[in-house]
Amino acid sequence: MSDELNDDLREAALLEPMPRGPGRPAGAKNKSTSRTEIRRRVQLHRQRKREAAEVEEEKNAEYENLLKRQREQNLIFFGEVAPGQNAQTAQEELEVASDFAAAMSMKPIQTGQTIRAYVNSVLRRWCEIGTPLLYRETKSFAGPIKPPDPKQFDDMVKIANAYQFPNNCDQPVKQGAV
Repeated sequence: MSDELNDDLREAALLEPMPRGPGRPAGAKNKSTSRTEIRRRVQLHRQRKREAAEVEEEKNAEYENLLKRQREQNLIFFGEVAPGQNAQTAQEELEVASDFAAAMSMKPIQTGQTIRAYVNSVLRRWCEIGTPLLYRETKSFAGPIKPPDPKQFDDMVKIANAYQFPNNCDQPVKQGAV
């Protein structure tokens, strides 16, 4: 009987929250050698890992739903000629940027302007309005246009700066080619 009681007490000790106190000073190592304390720390660590995995799983599911919706409704991100298919040539890049520019009421590319400069200006404007997806056929955005959260805007600028261009995007556009 006493073994069962001890087991119950040990189990109860593991489930009860530990009293909060000042704790260890910053940088101090855990010097606990108590089996129950070690077991409790391991359980807490595993619980945090499970919660992190659940959050990651939710993010992945949300991303998959976004991609599924994007394919079903034929919505594209900036730089895509079709859902999930990036522009491969400078001409495709220019066509996609022109579609986005038309949706944002921007001027078309000017004679003497490089494709890279034009695409960068359209991309930055797209980031400023919150990166909505585009219906390429109608040249209109899906959903309301809203400014991005300031925290996300820095990430969008980084993305715009790291944007990969196809070859021949640095050539100035000639008159009549516009």
